Amino acid sequence: MRKFTDQKAILAKLEKETRVAQRDLENDNVRHMMSGVSETKRMMRDLIVSEYMNDFGSLQWDLPTAKHRGTLLRIEKGLTEILNSFGRLAVKHLHDSIVKNRQQEVLRGLWMLDNTVPPKTNVYALNGLEIKESDIPLEGEPEWSLKIHTWNELLKRQAMSQLQAQALHRTSISDAAKAVDAKIPLPQGNYDYESLLERLTTNEILNAQAAGRGDVAEANSDIVEQEVFLTLDDARVCDECDQEEGKEVDESNQPPLHVNCRCYTSIVPKQWADLLRSGDSDDNELANHLEDLGLVPTSMAIRGPDGELQGRVVVEFDTFANKYGPLIGQYQGIR
Repeated sequence: MRKFTDQKAILAKLEKETRVAQRDLENDNVRHMMSGVSETKRMMRDLIVSEYMNDFGSLQWDLPTAKHRGTLLRIEKGLTEILNSFGRLAVKHLHDSIVKNRQQEVLRGLWMLDNTVPPKTNVYALNGLEIKESDIPLEGEPEWSLKIHTWNELLKRQAMSQLQAQALHRTSISDAAKAVDAKIPLPQGNYDYESLLERLTTNEILNAQAAGRGDVAEANSDIVEQEVFLTLDDARVCDECDQEEGKEVDESNQPPLHVNCRCYTSIVPKQWADLLRSGDSDDNELANHLEDLGLVPTSMAIRGPDGELQGRVVVEFDTFANKYGPLIGQYQGIR
């Protein structure tokens, strides 16, 4: 009787590659956002130093003079312009990151299904996976956008409050420039501006990836057996996520479960592999019959000179993406 490579191992290989690719994309998006934050802080410091030098030179400033000469007003106006400009760029970047991550997760999910179901089984892309502008809430701004603008306003207020206090105490120009590092006051406590933006970007990207996996499952419900919860199985996995390992995913345990959660779901298709793994002789006989009918994914089969199955070939993701990427969002079979 022919022996078949465990389909679970094939899925695990594809999932590992997918997770690495998605983490790389996520990290690139976060780095880009944080680079923008650093540049914005630099511009804010340069503005404060420039206005300070224009009115006081190397002398220590004082609050009455700073108000009389309009130093503080000009700084506030400049900070407003800088932060408003960054806010618009940050919102666009995060929006584009959400779209890109969801699209890539969809394409990766379809790729995994395409490689692990029989050739005559259609794999579908769901309408709307193109994720156009209409997918962003139309009733006002999305919550993450409002957070960015709110945090920018709070940073400006805190910086101006510190600048006034420094002018009152006649501090130096170097002390004045430190106002851009003011903490953001929130109900939960005071936070660094950088950490808030990094956490927001990461969480929205993780949510987008989870949505992409859900899109694939919804479009292919007839060949999806279940979605299971998986961790990265390393020392950083928390107890909460560890308890969900391997469980079927529902509304109560859809990752991410918490801030910076790295867990994901695996789509397990209904297929002949279940028969091969069962150990039942009748099931194995049926599996062989399915193979004779051409229902086994032959694109993945590697056979030796005697015809025995020795392994499987997996279509590379780039090849798959170049062929089927343009079809995302058109609800049609990709094969």
